Amino acid sequence: MSLFSLSILFSLGSAFFGALTSFLARQIMTVVKARDFLTINFLLLFATLLPFAPFGFQISWKPGAIVFITLAAMIDALGNYLFFKSFELNNVVTASTLIGLSPMFTLLLAPILLPHGTKLQFQQILGVVIIVAGITLLSPHSTHANSITTSVKDQLKWKIFPISTALVFGANIYLIKYLFDHQYTNPYSYYLIRVLIIALITHLVLKPNYEWVKPKNLQITWWRAFCVLAQWILLLYAIAIGDPAIVKAIADSSPLFVLLLAVLFKKEMLTRKTILGSLLTTSGILIIGLYPR
Repeated sequence: MSLFSLSILFSLGSAFFGALTSFLARQIMTVVKARDFLTINFLLLFATLLPFAPFGFQISWKPGAIVFITLAAMIDALGNYLFFKSFELNNVVTASTLIGLSPMFTLLLAPILLPHGTKLQFQQILGVVIIVAGITLLSPHSTHANSITTSVKDQLKWKIFPISTALVFGANIYLIKYLFDHQYTNPYSYYLIRVLIIALITHLVLKPNYEWVKPKNLQITWWRAFCVLAQWILLLYAIAIGDPAIVKAIADSSPLFVLLLAVLFKKEMLTRKTILGSLLTTSGILIIGLYPR
């Protein structure tokens, strides 16, 4: 199997676990606020990853490497706060759909952040655009569980959080790719450092309330942490061997899996709009996969 095909496979796996993550994020956000949740969430991730450090930890201790790794982790910290705030204010399909727009930001920022990189072929750009169009169609009309009792102004305000999440994650992927290309660290090590830095930052800056930490809530948090680990490790390895824009587009097709899971487990009916969105998303993935560079 070629590296390109492997990056596609990793990206699809990341999208699937991303869908599971979205469902669990929405569930936990109904009992705890984003600012109170982040520190415990990332400490659990760190504790789960730490035992594997002797087998895969790799980092360059050059000052420049440390600066860029820390910067990438801090940007991720901002993105994660916006991510959980998005699910606190919006329903799961809306939040995951709007966050799924990040590959468009990745593509639009490519000439600025990756000026000397290899250019995408027309078919690949078309695939990314089709995926984003499909994701947009999968978005429901309402943006909040209690949208009937909220104003249009509030609904628009809530959309800022997932869109900002998409922008932050869409841009930061280039910095992460830079870390791997220069062998400053590997995917496992970056993620281990990343979750520790985010845990420290959120504890110091947000000053969370830990009264929500109970066995039942921790169980949901750990299952979500497991899905997050699978999602991000697959994504980071896909970034390391693939093209950032292509990888991001496929990995962020998770709203397609969110929709399928919603139908399977919530018995939701498919509309023409959601069927078209699903077909477009799948078509975009196939177009990218059929035209490797």
